[in-house]
This record gives sequence, structure tokens and C-alpha cells, in this order.
Amino acid sequence: MHALMILALSFCAPADGPVVPKDTLQLVVGIAPSWDSSKATLYRFERKRHGPWKRVGKAWSARTGRKGLAAGRGLLDWCGPEEERKVENDKKAPAGAFRLGGVYGFGDGLKKAPRGAMKPITRTMTCISDPDSAHYNRIVDMNDVEADWSWTRPLRRKDGIKSRTIVVGLNGAADPDADPPVPGAGSCVLFHLERKGRPTVGCTSLPEARLDALIRWLKPKAKPVYLLMTRAQYDELAALDDADLPDLP
Repeated sequence: MHALMILALSFCAPADGPVVPKDTLQLVVGIAPSWDSSKATLYRFERKRHGPWKRVGKAWSARTGRKGLAAGRGLLDWCGPEEERKVENDKKAPAGAFRLGGVYGFGDGLKKAPRGAMKPITRTMTCISDPDSAHYNRIVDMNDVEADWSWTRPLRRKDGIKSRTIVVGLNGAADPDADPPVPGAGSCVLFHLERKGRPTVGCTSLPEARLDALIRWLKPKAKPVYLLMTRAQYDELAALDDADLPDLP
């Protein structure tokens, strides 16, 4: 146990307990070379209940937000400058710890996914990014709800980069009914396919084979979590007595 403290690199140390929930059995760690970088190295870990973390496979290169990182609303509190918090449409990837939510796809992505692992994306589905909408930071079928938004982030794009996606639980996205999103704190952040090696507007992108492998590996019952931050921030959290984070290479 340790008292609530502010770490030098601005994430708050958890008041009591590990950095990720004890019932999390799968962990994806993204390490950015700097706060302003649009790149990250991803590591996967898994464990049995009450067991040690074990690394899975090789590290992967990923692309993230074109304007770097910003502290996102998730499982870790932010004790740093307010101007470093993620806000809507800032083109930054959320740093912190986040539950991974639903898996969605269409076309080739849906065909390659394990049976029952992916929810189909129809032509009338979208993700709401308008902070004034009652459906903010939710994936909705526009046939099922009354439109109260001025803009959204389309899912069934012509370029196919969202033909397979994983919801990153920024700002309540993994379970918006239990954790209502805060208007303006960021929305519609996903894992999706990379686009010719370009950075994203806040999501994490991977090549097709690696995103497909990640989708096959993830198990909802394992309550997976995604950590994204700099190496210095990760090391500072991992050094806490009861952090229970895996060692990185």
C-alpha cells in the first residue's frame, strides 16, 4: 500500500493497489519514445489469476496520434498540467491505462475474425464525436437513435482502415452506460488498420496481420487493459511497491 502521491512525470500513483485491476489477465503496453511522438512499441502480456505476467510474442511497431500524447480519462488519474489532458479533436493519442472494449468490423476484417468475436459494422453505424450529443463517445446505429449530433466519425470508411477495430476505453468508451463519458474529454479512439505508415488522429494503428493477431488473442473474459505512455512514465509506475506491472525489455 502507498498513499496517494504525484509522480514526477505527472501520473498519480494509485491510492491503493496495482496500476491495472487485479482481474485483468491480458495487458497491452504501448511505449512511446517521447510525449510528442506519433510512434509506439507494443508489448503483450498475459497471466493466470494471481500469477506473474508472461510476455506473449514479439514487440510490434504502431502509429499513434500525429500530435503526440495527451493524458486521457481512464484507469489512471492525471496529476500534471491541465493543458496536457486530452480534449476532443486534439489529434493526440490518449496516454494512461484503459479497458479494451468491443471489437467491430466489416468485409475482410469480419471474415478473418474468430467466430463470434467481432460485431458487424453496418452502413448506418457511426461513432459520435459531438460533445453536445447524448450519444457522445458511443458507437450507435443511426436507425435506432434520434440524431442530436452535428458530426461523427464514420466507421465503414472507403479506405477500409476500420474494417477491424478494437474500442479503447478512453472516457468511458468501453462501457459508457456504467461510466458516462465526460463531454469534450475525447471520443472514438480505436485500434485500427494503419494507413501507409501514417500517424493517426488519436487512435493506435497496426498492420493487418498484427491487428488480426491482436483480435484473435484478446479474450473479453480476461478483461484486457491497454497502457500507453513514455518509457520513463512506465518505469516510474512500475517502481511502486505494489504496481504489479511486467518488466519490459
